Amino acid sequence: MILIFAPMATLSHEAFRRLIHRFGGCSEYYTEMIHASSLNTNGRFEKYYLLNGPEPHKIVWQLTDSAEKPIVEAVSRVQTLGGIGIDLNMGCSAPAIYKLGAGISWMLKDRKETQSLVRSVRTQMDSSAEGCKRLSVKMRLGEESFTMEDLCSFADMLIGEGVNRLVLHPRTKRQNYGRPAQWKYVEQLASYIRAKHGTAVSVIGNGDISDRKSLEEKMKTAPSADGFMIGRSAVQKPWLFAELENSLSFTADLYELFCFFSDALDEFQPPEFRETRMRRFLAYYCNNFSFSHHLRTKLLKSFNISYQKEVFLSYFESQKSEQYIRIEKKTDIDTL
Repeated sequence: MILIFAPMATLSHEAFRRLIHRFGGCSEYYTEMIHASSLNTNGRFEKYYLLNGPEPHKIVWQLTDSAEKPIVEAVSRVQTLGGIGIDLNMGCSAPAIYKLGAGISWMLKDRKETQSLVRSVRTQMDSSAEGCKRLSVKMRLGEESFTMEDLCSFADMLIGEGVNRLVLHPRTKRQNYGRPAQWKYVEQLASYIRAKHGTAVSVIGNGDISDRKSLEEKMKTAPSADGFMIGRSAVQKPWLFAELENSLSFTADLYELFCFFSDALDEFQPPEFRETRMRRFLAYYCNNFSFSHHLRTKLLKSFNISYQKEVFLSYFESQKSEQYIRIEKKTDIDTL
């Protein structure tokens, strides 16, 4: 079973990957969006986006931009850094990204423009004797008025230009996380691709996987999917991939994990990024606790690490049972 950590802005970086790796890691790690133009001009912080630890062979480089030329140029740079492949972000629907002409805009532009981008990226990847060769596209369903015929036609175009993997987040451009992901469309796309293109192209589903029960539900709804991508829930529970794999029993110390992540931020991210990265991490991580809102509010009052550690220790003094989570390997179920 392929289980993948999703590309998440301010989170899919080496500091957090090392937290997942403590529990055995996952099949693949997609990087956060790398803005091609900034990379090509050697922006001040771009070197941090190119860190590929702790498992360089499992990295997928995700690129975004509003135009073809900078993306193709960026491909030639990241392709030599190792990893499994390159992913083109055609799914981010954040207003700032969409207005820029990046992300999901590539699904909505004139088809010939998007086709030219994919063809040029594939040509660039094939022209190098070394480097990763798999090309993927992460996408959504499209506009509210999308049809499966439109989605399958778009997928056919991508595959025709050399895409080897499709990652579908089954929400439309306007649908947010408050509405359930529509996994029936993952199955429809995967079964269509399997029937027309065989096993040369894989289809990955993404959205609303938070535990074994929800994963099994998605597997039942989309049995033709080749793998599953997880984002927000893996930030809340960095041990989630190990739990889903059911390969070992372990205890997670939530205070120690916070300290480890904080130290990793100092080592693998610039000081200027500490607040944004920690703020986003705590938005999910605090959901492990009964009084999550109260704890999160206190932690966000200051990003001084000594202060935040004291807040956690104080919380665990009053909620002793919440510091440790024990995960037992289940012998009555199959591993995924």
